[in-house]
Amino acid sequence: MKRHAVSCLTLATALLAAGCSPQVQAPGSPSADQPSSAAGSPPISSNLPAGTETPITFEDPLRFSADETRSAEATVTLADGGTISATATDGTTFVLEVPGQAVAEDTLITVTPLNDVEGLGDGPVHAVQLEPEGLELFEWARLTITPTTPIPVGNQTLFEAAGDGSAPQIGLIDPASASIVLLLEHFSVGGATSLTNTQRAAFLVKSATNAERRINGQIRDRIGAERYSQLTGNSELDGTPGTSDLTDEYKREVVDKLRQAAGISCGNLVLYLRTVISFERQLQLLGLSEADEAASLARVAEATQYAASRYEACEKEAIAQCKGASNPSILVKFWLSNERPADQARAEQLCTQPDYRIDKTVSGSEGGGFVTYTIQYTGTKCGGAAGEWIIDSAGTLTGGGDTALIGGPINVQIDEASGSGPLQGTANFTDVDTGETRTSTGLFTGTGTFDEQGQKLVLDVTGGSGNGYIYGFLDTGISQPGTLTFPLETGDFCD
Repeated sequence: MKRHAVSCLTLATALLAAGCSPQVQAPGSPSADQPSSAAGSPPISSNLPAGTETPITFEDPLRFSADETRSAEATVTLADGGTISATATDGTTFVLEVPGQAVAEDTLITVTPLNDVEGLGDGPVHAVQLEPEGLELFEWARLTITPTTPIPVGNQTLFEAAGDGSAPQIGLIDPASASIVLLLEHFSVGGATSLTNTQRAAFLVKSATNAERRINGQIRDRIGAERYSQLTGNSELDGTPGTSDLTDEYKREVVDKLRQAAGISCGNLVLYLRTVISFERQLQLLGLSEADEAASLARVAEATQYAASRYEACEKEAIAQCKGASNPSILVKFWLSNERPADQARAEQLCTQPDYRIDKTVSGSEGGGFVTYTIQYTGTKCGGAAGEWIIDSAGTLTGGGDTALIGGPINVQIDEASGSGPLQGTANFTDVDTGETRTSTGLFTGTGTFDEQGQKLVLDVTGGSGNGYIYGFLDTGISQPGTLTFPLETGDFCD
């Protein structure tokens, strides 16, 4: 059996060309000076790390009860295939369509709805058991699932599992169908549930873990049989199948699913990249790859380029998470896991959420000095820039021989991601003239933007009504929409 050794230097060349560090290596994977043995341990092991964030717990095996009172069965034929329909107790319908040429001989097929399926989150799960268990199909069968309560398109998640509920994994959905259609190449448990994107990413990782364990065992057995045959000269094992079908399955069921998970959740990006690198390295070290070294390196480079394209968005996500938790180590760990230099001081600056204080007094005049005013703006924002800012304003307006009280609150909603949001201000005017009190109120609206670099809050007033322009925005020197800027003081101002 021919072996191709890929040195760390060669892999480093591919990684550097893709803009990433060459030091990424899956825990437990063989290094260049520690060749792997074809027998005795799984030849392909990216050792999917424990602790990958999962927003819900996926059980293995799934738990359920079969409702045999609602089973349906029919014989599908080699020439024409067949269709079987069943309805669950909640009214969900299942229609299994087996095309012609999918079975090797006429076969009696049973579809049994399942009740109380547990292990895939808290939402309703709609599933059936298809028998005979393990039946391999030569053409894709289609299982159309129609729940009584529709599942939103963005949450539709199809799954498969063995007949006893073990090894649950993401199923293949027909993307061209308006209905929920699970494509099947063998018989087992199949169904649909509702998952968020984050939950689906966790399920993809779980699916990849199950597939990796299964495929590793098959590859180990085949290589062990081949090695035994070579050592003993036992010709009875000469017909042992190779491993190309299993390595193709590994790419499809492990690598590709981890890439999907990485596209959904940044927490899985490093896991995907490490799996690709470990997989390609071990294929070459063990002589399992039928492709040449250049093709293997090209696949590694493509994966690292994909990771690089996601890096900026994932770094922003890490910053948002560390800000939300006021925990700089979250960002430091992200930098380290992506082989980037970590700067503790920078992480603390980005992730620590200081309190902000506004204390600004302005004076001015309008109308050639006929009207003069003084107004003070105050406010404290606790726990970082995002969220609701409440700014109070109070002051006096003098002109025509008397003085009026002016002011009012300004509310600004700052979004964490964009750093901006809508503002609404209330302008109050109270004038006491010759014993008569005159009070009026106006509104002004616009957009507030938090400038992290300049540590300032900028209000862009674009509309208003009543005295909102005149008395709520006088410190700009204009009685019409304009811009108001608050320099901010940072510190610990809140308990």
